[in-house]
Parts: sequence; structure tokens; C-alpha cells
Amino acid sequence: MPRGGDRPPGLIVAGNASIDLLLGPVAPWPTIGTEALVERIAWRLGGALGNTALALHGLGIPAELVWDVGDDEAGQGIAALLKAAFEPPRVQPAPTSVTVALTHPSGERTFVSHLGHLAVSEPDALAAAIE
Repeated sequence: MPRGGDRPPGLIVAGNASIDLLLGPVAPWPTIGTEALVERIAWRLGGALGNTALALHGLGIPAELVWDVGDDEAGQGIAALLKAAFEPPRVQPAPTSVTVALTHPSGERTFVSHLGHLAVSEPDALAAAIE
């Protein structure tokens, strides 16, 4: 049930919340063994559930989240970010999923991801939590 009232949720959202790290632009593409400096950096809540939760909350649409995070500082940060609006997540025994998005001058992106807690999250458990 969403925080802040007794009314039922308008939506139930199940899925993943993760951390996105955006860096760029990267040009030229670095060669192996070198370091590339970039102009911009942004840390963001990511994952399908994370993005949807922020959008729904911003629109004032009540929702219940069925979600999990890893058992690390990143997972604690995600839970803290969403705690005012949503119930806490389940905590998985793994690091929180992280995706690094490297932007190119053209605007295209290259992604490097670590599945983290998504590798141990079980869709059947999320489905059971909805019922």
C-alpha cells in the first residue's frame, strides 16, 4: 500500500530498481589501458520500476511497488529515495544492480551493466507478493 493514506493503489508496479551512472561524452573512444576524461556525470535511479515509480509519484498517481534491491549502500540509497512515497523493498543477498551509460558526442549511448541483485531476484516471488 502506498504511504500517506488509506486509499488503495491505482497501480501495482513490480520490477527492478537499480542505479544508473551516466558519463560523457566519450570521444574518442578510449583504447585498452587508457583513461578517458568526460565533462558530465549524473547518478540516477534506474530500472523499469525505478523510472516508473518516480513518474507516477510526480504525477500524483498512487501505486504500490513490489520490488527489491541489493544488500549494500546503493540499495539503502534507493530505498531511502523512495521511502516517503512507497513501502520498503525486499533486500536480496547481492549487490544492487548498476548500469554505466557512456554517452557519445552523437547522443548515442553504450551500456555496461552488472546484474547484481537482479541475478538472484525471482519473478515468481514478486508475483506472489502481489497476491
